[in-house]
Amino acid sequence: MDRFKIALAKLACEKVSDGMVVGLGAGTTVGFMVDLLHEHVSKENLDIEFIAADKVLQKRAKDLGLKTLELNECNKIDLLFDGADYVNLKTGTVLKGNGGFVHPEKQLLELSEYAINLVDYRKLDFESLPKLFLELEPDFIYEFSNEFEYLNFYIRDQKSQSENL
Repeated sequence: MDRFKIALAKLACEKVSDGMVVGLGAGTTVGFMVDLLHEHVSKENLDIEFIAADKVLQKRAKDLGLKTLELNECNKIDLLFDGADYVNLKTGTVLKGNGGFVHPEKQLLELSEYAINLVDYRKLDFESLPKLFLELEPDFIYEFSNEFEYLNFYIRDQKSQSENL
């Protein structure tokens, strides 16, 4: 199964060129990129700087000899690579946040000139996606959906035993 993620990470590394500041979000696919990026940089003799949302990936990059930046040292990222938890091909919706790196990934995204989501075929199957079920009072649904308008909501018609939707 990882061969698809590794192939995707290899293709992503080919987008990296000399002088770039490269960012990585978190997740298994971008995790493969650290070693592959090190190989690509060495082979092509590239001078890049690297920053990751995941401190483990950041340390691994530093240990491999990649030039790393801390968030407070970085004011622009040329190219950010990140994963996704689910992509709806019909609507183009990319769902993030199944892991614990939403805030640092968002910070990197805000600094990025370009971002590429690395998505293997398993992230296209909604049924395999973990779901979060919330019970909300009917008056609160409008406020909640406005606050999180970037998410897709499916509201069930029937009320729960506690009269919530």
